[in-house]
Amino acid sequence: MLKKFWIYDSWLHDKKIGMLTYDEDSNEFSIEVADDLTPEEAPFIFQHFMEKGYKTIPKEWCLHWVKERIIPSNRQLIGVIMENLGVPEYTEYNMLVAMNGKCTTDGCYIVPIQ
Repeated sequence: MLKKFWIYDSWLHDKKIGMLTYDEDSNEFSIEVADDLTPEEAPFIFQHFMEKGYKTIPKEWCLHWVKERIIPSNRQLIGVIMENLGVPEYTEYNMLVAMNGKCTTDGCYIVPIQ
């Protein structure tokens, strides 16, 4: 089953910058950048690919983007953090959703597509 999320950037006045898809069967993430997003506006990790004309970010870089947004599994007191977030099991997907895709290095966040 595919789970889809819009990616917004609060630093760009909540501009929709792309779509994140998570495939539950393959446990893989994919990102399609918005047609109107420029490389200058894009998160740093996307810029290189956009400058080469790509609209789809390679899967390994999508996972890298996800991992930089979540609390690492070896973090001290991760069990307490997970309990406070309501996360029953540590997975990249569960942690990303619990934190709404937010991190301290940029203004990106995710919103589920209904």
